[in-house]
Amino acid sequence: MHREFTAGNHALSLDIRFPRSSEEVDELAAAHTTESLLEEAADVLEVLSAIAVERGAALATIVDIARVKRDERGGFDLRLWLDGVDPQP
Repeated sequence: MHREFTAGNHALSLDIRFPRSSEEVDELAAAHTTESLLEEAADVLEVLSAIAVERGAALATIVDIARVKRDERGGFDLRLWLDGVDPQP
C-alpha cells in the first residue's frame, strides 16, 4: 500500500481540518458495510479529536457533554430531532 502525507503548519491546521471533517462525514454517510462504516466513523472521530485538541479541549469532555445533552434532550436513537422553536408560544 502506498500512502502520501501532507504536513500542515500549526496556523493552517484548523483551516485544513474543517474541510477534512466534511469529507470524512461524507465518506461515513456513503459507507455500505458495517466494516466500512466503522472505519469511516474512526476517521471522523480522529478529525474531531484533533480539532478539539487544537482548541484546548479533550475528546472525553466532548463525550461527557454529549451524554448530558442526550440525557436532557434525548438522542437520535428514535430518529427524532427538533425542527425549530416558536419564540411566540
